[in-house]
Amino acid sequence: MGKRATKKTPFFSSPFWNETVRYSELVIGAIIFGFGQVAFLVPAQLAPGGLNGIGIVINNATGFPVGLAYLLMNTPGFLWALKLLGPRYLLRTGVAIAVSSATMDFCAALVVPRLNIFPNSPDYVLASIFGGVFLGIGVGLIFRSGGSAGGTEIISQLVYWSTGYEYGKAVLVFDSIIIVGVTLYFRNIQLALYSIIALFIYAKVLNMVASGMMATKLVMIITDRCESVRTAIMEKLGRGVTILNAEGGYQFDPKKMVVCAIPQSQIGRMKEFIKEIDPKSFVMVSDLSEVVGKGFERKLPK
Repeated sequence: MGKRATKKTPFFSSPFWNETVRYSELVIGAIIFGFGQVAFLVPAQLAPGGLNGIGIVINNATGFPVGLAYLLMNTPGFLWALKLLGPRYLLRTGVAIAVSSATMDFCAALVVPRLNIFPNSPDYVLASIFGGVFLGIGVGLIFRSGGSAGGTEIISQLVYWSTGYEYGKAVLVFDSIIIVGVTLYFRNIQLALYSIIALFIYAKVLNMVASGMMATKLVMIITDRCESVRTAIMEKLGRGVTILNAEGGYQFDPKKMVVCAIPQSQIGRMKEFIKEIDPKSFVMVSDLSEVVGKGFERKLPK
């Protein structure tokens, strides 16, 4: 008998490719996070919570580089992550912290002076808005890649994985506490108010980036080709379905309704093959605040 042929894994589905994409997303997020910090928040002395906010205070008081201060302060949390979440998470978090810290000091020395974003004096509105957006995008990409930007993000991530409490809200709570302390240091309530604006924008953008592709949708499909739709969803998407009896409101003709919970990332593909199977089908998609059950368990990043 001849040797059994081994099935090769396509390159774009291989573990190597998946890890390459994961770390690319993580590094890009760390760079965006670091740049937003020194380009918008540091010049305006805005500290929207987190260890980066404490780093701004240290920089203001001593001139110590923000990036290096951020790196040193993250060491305890870095070791805590190793104990609780394992070496892979630790490696991703370490890469994110190292890249973001290096980006902060590199951009502060060479990039930001040339960009001259605030030529005369800091514009606090622009600083709070764009600072919050850049931080939210950066940390959201890091979170999606299975890592952490360090500091309060690690605590917020642990809260999310263990309880399901919205990641952005957890960040908002922890960072608000730090903002109070920073306000007492600067003794400037105006800076605190702008920092709160930056923190609010940061939390909202972070949720959209980090949770957008993980959000779950409730899909209800009324179709005359129930069996074909059911089979396609189960085989192509790997999702379970429930079949309900329905009745048309005009001619009272019997119909079938396919109901299922599908991650947002699969909605586009689902619409495509349903349109091919039954162009006359009626598809309703709505948001779900929470899904508990097989296929939607929260798991620690690996």
